[in-house]
Amino acid sequence: MVQEKYSAIRTLQISLLSLSCLIAYVRVGFAQPSDVVGSIQELIPGKYAYFTTDKLKRIYAVNAANELIQFDSNGKELFRYNNNTLGELSYIDTSNPFNLLLFYPEFQTIVILDRTLNPTAELNLLTTEVGDPMAVALSNDNKLWVYDAASLQLKKLNAKGEILLSSGDLSLGLPSPPEPEQIVASADRVYLNDPSKGLIIFNNFGQYLQMVPIRGITNFQILDQQLIYRVKNGQLFAYNLQSLLTSPIHMANQTAKSRCVNIQSGLLYSMHSDGIRIELLK
Repeated sequence: MVQEKYSAIRTLQISLLSLSCLIAYVRVGFAQPSDVVGSIQELIPGKYAYFTTDKLKRIYAVNAANELIQFDSNGKELFRYNNNTLGELSYIDTSNPFNLLLFYPEFQTIVILDRTLNPTAELNLLTTEVGDPMAVALSNDNKLWVYDAASLQLKKLNAKGEILLSSGDLSLGLPSPPEPEQIVASADRVYLNDPSKGLIIFNNFGQYLQMVPIRGITNFQILDQQLIYRVKNGQLFAYNLQSLLTSPIHMANQTAKSRCVNIQSGLLYSMHSDGIRIELLK
C-alpha cells in the first residue's frame, strides 16, 4: 500500500510536468530588451500535448493519441513511435539525439529510442532497487540518473537497472527532503529542479555540491554555464552560474503565454491551438 501511494503521487507530479514543456538543449544568443520575435518561419499543424527539440533542431511532439512524432527543422514529419501499453508518455530527454529517453511513470518504465525512434532498450524500474522513481534523465555516458523518493537519493543505473552509484541521504543536507520534477545532466554536473526549493547541483559521482535558490522553475536547461529557465508566468531567464547574474529572454506576449516554448539556434518554438510555430528571433 505504501508503494502504491508513493507511485500514485509521483505519477501525478510527473504528469503535471508534461503539461508544461521541456526546454531542450539549445544554442541561443541571449536576447536583449530590444529583441523581438520575427515572422513565422514554419507551422507544424496539429493538436499536441507537449513538445521538445534537440540540438540538431529536430522537433519531438506528443499528440492526443500518445504518439511521439519526430519532425525535421522545416517541420517535415520523419518518424513516429507509439507504445500505449505503458500508459502516458510524460517525459522525453533529448540531450543525446541518437539515444532518446522516454519515461512512462504509470508503469515506471524507461524506453530508449535511436535517432529513427526505434526502441533499443527498455527498463522497468519496479524490477530494480529504486523504491520510488520521481524523476529520470540520461547521463552523459548514456547511463540513467534516477531520483529515488523512497531512499531520498540520486542514483545512477546501467541499462540492466543495476545501481552504479548513489548520493547520500539528501534529507540530511537540506532543510527538508527534495521533490525534484526534472533532472538534467550537463558536462560534469547533474541538476535537479525542485520548484519549491531551487536547483540542486551534484557532480558526476552523485556528490551534492550546492543549491541555487531560484524557486518556481517549471523547466530548464544548461548551456555554457548558463541556466536557461522558465517560470509559471511564462517568462524565460538566463542565469549565469559563474557571475550569478540573471537576465530576461524577451518574447512577444502571445508566445510567452504559450504552454511550451523552446529556443534554439536563433529560432523560437512555441505551441499554440493551431500547432507548433517556429519563429525567427531578431
